[in-house]
Parts: sequence; structure tokens; C-alpha cells
Amino acid sequence: MIIAAPLLAASFVSFASTAKAQDNEPSPLDDPQAWRPIIYADLSTVTPDNAAYAELWAQDLAANDKSYGPSASQPGGHAPATESHMVVRGTDKVAVVSILNTATGCTSKHYDASANVSVKLCPLKIAIYAGNQVTVTSGRKGCILETVDPTKNLQAGGTFVAYDPKGRSFRLGTLINHEAVPGCSANIPLQEKLLP
Repeated sequence: MIIAAPLLAASFVSFASTAKAQDNEPSPLDDPQAWRPIIYADLSTVTPDNAAYAELWAQDLAANDKSYGPSASQPGGHAPATESHMVVRGTDKVAVVSILNTATGCTSKHYDASANVSVKLCPLKIAIYAGNQVTVTSGRKGCILETVDPTKNLQAGGTFVAYDPKGRSFRLGTLINHEAVPGCSANIPLQEKLLP
């Protein structure tokens, strides 16, 4: 499903600036085909650094909050929710692939006892921000690893994303113990006219 909707210009600026600061790496446009570990954001507390992701997933977060009841979320925050993303910045557009991990939105796919991690299949969105407009593609699923501390890098695995400028697509893959997790590799094409 593709949805075009107005978005506050502040969210575009937020993606263009804070996402660059968060990843502490060269822009994926410097080497767009390089595989990079997906970046995690805890959405249980909304901050200036993760507000744009909370806005992208607002309806899903509200549904997750409702399932936990009124005591689970706090003012300015949400029930337990982790978002993971990669951002590609162009001169006038920002492309984001984002996966939301919540108890209500994900299904268990695989558990690896040797690495003590679960693989979950969760909702995935791609958003293209251009000025005060955002085009969101939803309805897909992506794999995410769930550990005791999802912000820690796994020595032998993780979820990785790359951007293919020729194919105008995001490539996703999940590894455990240096092995690809079956069913977790994906090539997600985007509409050519939307990309930087």
C-alpha cells in the first residue's frame, strides 16, 4: 500500500540531520551498496532523536499501547516498542526503511539457542520524505533479531541493510552465527521517481 500524506517539515529536517548523527558512519550515499547494521531506536520514550520514527509508526504504536492498557505507556511515550531503520539521504529527499518490533505487531519466526536470540517477523515501511510530503509504502514484513539488549551489536549476526542505487531498492538480510536466516533476505524495490 502506498500512501501520500503531508508531513511537518520538521520531521524531514529531523531525518536529514539526526539520522546522520545517529549512525556515526559515512552516508550510505558514499558507498550505498555497503551492508550496514540496522540502527535501533527505543520508542517507549519519545525523544527528539526518535520522534520522526514515532510519527511514522503512530497508528501501530497507539494500537500496541491499547493492548497493554493505560498503565503501560507514560506521558510522551509508549508501551514497549523498538524500531530499527536505515536512512539514505539525497540532496532533496530522504529514504527510510523502518521495521517496528512490538508484542502485538510481530510474529515469532525462529529461535536460535546457541546465540540466544529470537527472529521475529515485523511490519516494515519505506518512507520517502521530500519537502513537506511523505510517501509511505507499507504492508511488508521484515526480520529483526530480538536479544536481551537489542542495542548491542551481535558478534556473529544481526539485521543488515544496503541500498542499491541502480535497482533503486533496499536489500535486507539477517544473520545468526555468520549464517543467513532462511526467509529473511529481501530485495524491496521502490518507485523510481521517488528516490534520490
